[in-house]
Amino acid sequence: MKKRLAQFLVRLARRLNPQREYLLAEQYEPRQLGIGYHITKKDVQEFRKQNPQYTSHRKGLEALIEETKKEVGTNIFAGIYKNNLIDYKVKKSFWTADVTGRLNVYVSKEQDHNEGEAEG
Repeated sequence: MKKRLAQFLVRLARRLNPQREYLLAEQYEPRQLGIGYHITKKDVQEFRKQNPQYTSHRKGLEALIEETKKEVGTNIFAGIYKNNLIDYKVKKSFWTADVTGRLNVYVSKEQDHNEGEAEG
């Protein structure tokens, strides 16, 4: 309903002032962003060579998964911080301060959401 009303108002504005260009605002939706890594058998073998305390493939794989989780989180937060995507708010009182950060990611609905996704 809102979209139809907006289109009607744009058409009406074009009739009243045809010299000016009127555009509808793009529609955005919140999305989740992430990064992924593929761990192969060779990666586990190399990890076990570097860390001899992991004597079995299963223990080496579990340790490598935990290490990769930490790396993924570090990479995501480093990219967010590097690009200044976090909005900070600071509330101060006499003895205390509250610092909050908020991150909003929006993607245009008209874009193809399958672009850039891995096949598999």
